[in-house]
Amino acid sequence: MGKFFKGLASCGAWACFDEFNRIDIEVLSVVGQQVVTLQLGIRRGDTRIVFEGSDIKLSDQFGVFITMNPGYAGRSELPDSLAALFRPVAMMVPDYALIGEIMFFAYGFSDARALGAKMVTTFKLCSEQLSSQFHYDYGMRAVKTVITAAGNLKRDDPDMDEDVLLLRALQDVNLPKFLAHDIPLFNGIISDLFPAASDTKPDRKWVIFDGPVDAIWIENMNTVLDDNKKLCLNSGEMLQMSKQMTMMFEVEDLSVASPATVSRTVTFLRSFLGELVPTMDNNLTQSLMNILDCTLDPFREKLADGTGELQPASKTPNAQFKDDIEPLFIFALIWSVELMSAGKHVLMVGGTGTGKTVNITRYLQSLPADVYIPIPISFSAQTSANQTQDMLDAKMEKRRKGVYGPPAGKKYIIYVDDLNMPKREKYFAQPPLELVRQWFDQGGWYDRKLLVFRSIIDILFVASMGPPGGGRNPITPRLVRHFNVIGYAELGDDSKTIIFSTILGNFLGSGFPADIARLTDSVVRASISVYNTICRELLPTPAKSHYTFNLRDLAKVFQGVLMGDSRRITEADSLIRLWVHECKRVYEDRMISTQDHDWFRNLMRSSVKEFYQREYDQVVTNEHLIYGDYIVPGADPKIYEEVVHVDKVLNIMDEYLLDYNAESKSPMSLVLFMDAVEHVSRISRIIRQPMGNALLLGVGGSGRQSLTKLATFMAGYKCFQVEIVKGYGLTEWRDDVKKCLLLAGVKDTPVVFLFSDVQVVNETMLEDLNG
Repeated sequence: MGKFFKGLASCGAWACFDEFNRIDIEVLSVVGQQVVTLQLGIRRGDTRIVFEGSDIKLSDQFGVFITMNPGYAGRSELPDSLAALFRPVAMMVPDYALIGEIMFFAYGFSDARALGAKMVTTFKLCSEQLSSQFHYDYGMRAVKTVITAAGNLKRDDPDMDEDVLLLRALQDVNLPKFLAHDIPLFNGIISDLFPAASDTKPDRKWVIFDGPVDAIWIENMNTVLDDNKKLCLNSGEMLQMSKQMTMMFEVEDLSVASPATVSRTVTFLRSFLGELVPTMDNNLTQSLMNILDCTLDPFREKLADGTGELQPASKTPNAQFKDDIEPLFIFALIWSVELMSAGKHVLMVGGTGTGKTVNITRYLQSLPADVYIPIPISFSAQTSANQTQDMLDAKMEKRRKGVYGPPAGKKYIIYVDDLNMPKREKYFAQPPLELVRQWFDQGGWYDRKLLVFRSIIDILFVASMGPPGGGRNPITPRLVRHFNVIGYAELGDDSKTIIFSTILGNFLGSGFPADIARLTDSVVRASISVYNTICRELLPTPAKSHYTFNLRDLAKVFQGVLMGDSRRITEADSLIRLWVHECKRVYEDRMISTQDHDWFRNLMRSSVKEFYQREYDQVVTNEHLIYGDYIVPGADPKIYEEVVHVDKVLNIMDEYLLDYNAESKSPMSLVLFMDAVEHVSRISRIIRQPMGNALLLGVGGSGRQSLTKLATFMAGYKCFQVEIVKGYGLTEWRDDVKKCLLLAGVKDTPVVFLFSDVQVVNETMLEDLNG
């Protein structure tokens, strides 16, 4: 803006700044100061002033005019100090008929008055009779667009009937934006006024913008879309768009586009397209064709190399053929994950804990390593398109100029977990998903530094996601259509019973007394009943956002029961106490209110009585039900057992604390009381489990880190922490994470990575942990 004002003030020119309030509020304040400087110089009669550090000539003939549309999305309110510098002028609704008559005369129409009246009448009847849609516009811009179109046709064919030219202009401008049910009404309005007209197809160039629009970036194209047809760059340079060029915006909807932009374009809806075969269920059809293609692929290979021939099925009775083909189709449908081997992209959709990640990971591990290289990526709410592109570009090798991919002879399988987790922007776009869709549609993406297109080859996408809700967002159907979608249904109680009965039955059937093994069915039914009740009653709220339960929690209960030892569980009550303890650890440890704790204990009492025919107080005799493998220091193997004498556990942990202080460079001065002992036992239980991860919630200074260090020492693990110093950034963070992974993976040292919320200096740290 400073450059504009320097030029205007020096040469005494006038300038009109259209849609002035699209400038950010911070910039508007600076602009106001610039205008004040120039106005004060004129009032003083100065011929030269110092403006923005430059001595310039000041002409009192220069003028600045601004236009603005208040109330639109993406607009700023003009500061009062800036608004006072300009004289306000309110615009009235113009006489469209008079303006049309004059403009028609200017374009060489002889019957301009009648044509103007017909055009205005057409728009008036359309506004009254047609449906009210967001993108319909019958204002001055629409009138001028029709007149301009008619004038262009007049120049192309001066001898054609003027009514036909106006009809052609009205149809070209309005028909593409009308909905299907409005088109007959529009044709009825003009049928009595105009005859039909022929069409011409000039040679044109197209610039296509494929993706979601918002009220910010698309309005930068307003100067290109209006009569100026110029693109104004930040450098002040302007690019002229030729008459043979057309800009197209391919979008899913116009829910966030401003009327100022919509009115500058001609809207075309997909419903206008006639289709021989309806594509409403295009994804389902495409998935079926992919499965059929993979099923017939072995036969095609045999025929191609001449090693086999197809046998006719004419001798097979129709009923028998149907009985044979249905199981084959169902088998292919269930195992459609094998589509990845045939180069098809797969999307797994299902609730949390239904086995999507486990199935995909197991399948990727079974693929031949000399051909396929899996690349796992986890999306979260903070994942950006730049992060996604950087992660993928770092894995690519240059094949030839402008073409990148995996090492020669190999293929990348990119597994995207939680595909729908990236949060939506202000105008609902999800940039990471748009980047993935760009690869599907265009085969690559642009290098952000060199601004050249990079073609990406020999990669395959497989993704998983949960249903929208709970932080997950709906994803655009334009991305889903590229995948073969496989749905994972929630497991029913019968399926859960079969799965966990098999697991627990095999465990209790080896080495445990017969009366304990007979409790398999009771433990399974009780666990499922408690899980269903908790999912139904303890729903997440803003104050209890972590009250989210899924099948993983049910599996953790059985995982805890499977840690029991046959040398300690010798009677039925011992197994019931272990089951109660594991339920308390999985569910009750997550509860934050006394009311919820009391409700859960009542649930456990009723469950023990219903499924085990025992009284809870007779089975659980200790007020503090504690299990752990630390009772005997130095034992090998460590046995996970009940702490019968609770008073002695304080002495045991004091001994562990003394040993820790003797070995540690940073001794801890702790006073261990019963609540602290229980917390240490809970942390120890999590540490001893495979892939055990803990999220410790609490206020600062409540002992979360100290108790974790003690539990880590008791388990014989090494506690690894990052040290936050001045200048600590992502580079230092990733170096520390590498040290931890090398310590665990290369040196085979059991490690607990302790990370506090106060150490999060960059949200990307959490992204790295999530991945």
